[in-house]
Amino acid sequence: LLVPSLFFGSMVAAIFAALLGYTPMTLVIPAMTASLVSIVNVPLAAILFTVEVFGAHYMLPALIVLVVTSILAHDHTIYRTQREKLGKRQLLPGISTRRVKIPAHWAGKTLIDLDFRNRFELNAIGLLELQGVDGIPHVRIQDASTTVLEEGDILVVLGTDEKLAGLETAVRATQETIIDAD
Repeated sequence: LLVPSLFFGSMVAAIFAALLGYTPMTLVIPAMTASLVSIVNVPLAAILFTVEVFGAHYMLPALIVLVVTSILAHDHTIYRTQREKLGKRQLLPGISTRRVKIPAHWAGKTLIDLDFRNRFELNAIGLLELQGVDGIPHVRIQDASTTVLEEGDILVVLGTDEKLAGLETAVRATQETIIDAD
């Protein structure tokens, strides 16, 4: 979608240049920057593209258009990876990964002790340990199921969206139950 957005921006600018009596390059180059910012949501790449391809003398018009477009453009993007947040990532329709913070009542247990796979019907694909044996945060991939969990660690889980939502609900509900008991 990169090329269509550049084409669209340059064609709109060429039409406006013809209507207003300007040379096409005067509006086409800043319009290409604007289309990259508004449609593709890559402001740094847009300004670098303009300077590298057309030269530094187009930098000021491109910067002005970049700022105006950034202010006027909406926050939505056409690329799925730009919409996703760190804690959630959709791999396929209906299949995602989530990062779930280990609740206090899971501390001192392993995923095997919790019967995690059978209980939630999800796969734990990694564990981000808050503090490893050497005092440095670690990411465990293979032996996460036998690692003793600590409060604050983050479990990376793969499964269907419904099962992941069920896990998040269960973790939240047990945390609220513990808080209410206190």
